[in-house]
Amino acid sequence: MNKISINDAKLIRSLTIKKYRQEYKKFIIEGEKLVLEAIKYRNDKIDKLYCSNNFFEKHKSDVFFDNLNYQIVENKELSKVSNFKSSDSQF
Repeated sequence: MNKISINDAKLIRSLTIKKYRQEYKKFIIEGEKLVLEAIKYRNDKIDKLYCSNNFFEKHKSDVFFDNLNYQIVENKELSKVSNFKSSDSQF
């Protein structure tokens, strides 16, 4: 499995601050339900999805397709950049 790059991790952490969300015109969505809704309704707006192998295996036939930019990473990688106590997916 891959790791989240240092630059991507810095960007993700910076997006917890309002001024950086406004500057980059990006935000983070965490949690299975919100991520699935975003993929279903606004997949053209997703820059990148970071997800656990469990999330990928559970939803690969439903939501993963060629033009979705995603990366499967270990849970500990997600927890490093997550605001949630436990997170299976985020982008």
